[in-house]
Amino acid sequence: MKKVYLCGPINGRTDADCRNWRSQAKALLAPLETLDPMARDYRGRETESGVPKIIVEQDKADIDDCDALLVLFDRPSVGAAMEIMYARTPLFTRDGFSPKRLPVFVVDMSGRPLSPWLSYHATAVFPSLDAACSAVLSNYGPRCFSCDGRYCEGAAFGCYLKAKGVL
Repeated sequence: MKKVYLCGPINGRTDADCRNWRSQAKALLAPLETLDPMARDYRGRETESGVPKIIVEQDKADIDDCDALLVLFDRPSVGAAMEIMYARTPLFTRDGFSPKRLPVFVVDMSGRPLSPWLSYHATAVFPSLDAACSAVLSNYGPRCFSCDGRYCEGAAFGCYLKAKGVL
């Protein structure tokens, strides 16, 4: 199953800022697995000894384990920017060079022109979470052989089109 990392601001944000869009994204991406860094909420502990290393290494491990990033951008976030850069940079691993560069789907909620850095590293930019999740699903959602290999909402549970009597 394909995995999507939910990248967005956490540090200095409220619970609602951090969790609401991620909950909505999880529902919209339901056929896919989502990796949510809020599952490990370290807010308020960022300056404790060893915690920054734990946060960064766990987030990087999640990014290494996913197939795409879904980014909510409403204002600049150092952590989100670093995660995007990490996802887009080829890595040298113990096994050699890994050219894996993840696609980055950005939801722009800022109402301002995007930074050239974010525009450059984004695979695609969308005006809403719904539109971005739709694009992620059409690229990474379950495929249905009854629907000629296209994404089908029911492919994971039997063909949606067949269930609706279209096929």
